[in-house]
Amino acid sequence: MGVQIRCITCQDKDVFFEAYRGVYSSKEEAESFYCRFLDNGWISGAWKDHELIGVLAWAPRETVKNGLAEIIDIWVDVEERGKGIGGKLIDHAIGQMKRYYQRFKSKLRRVMLFTGGH
Repeated sequence: MGVQIRCITCQDKDVFFEAYRGVYSSKEEAESFYCRFLDNGWISGAWKDHELIGVLAWAPRETVKNGLAEIIDIWVDVEERGKGIGGKLIDHAIGQMKRYYQRFKSKLRRVMLFTGGH
């Protein structure tokens, strides 16, 4: 079975938060950050054999007339990198972003992604 890209839903919460277990100090901390993304459908997930192997979370920025969105988080499991999964997550999220702005009679104009070193 290939990789499937779809929105992360409330039914996926346990699997989603398990993936962030080592990133946040507690499940509650991760939930407090990501719940608004889950509730609004702003998280795309990559699934392979019923396993979560990648995530992209985004959010609208500023007023909708500006059409600005930000990619908050993107990752793909190390073993799955270099297979185009990140690009598929981006394509899926851009479709979500466009639909979001269309609901407000606007359009997506720009997507931001900030990076930083560790």
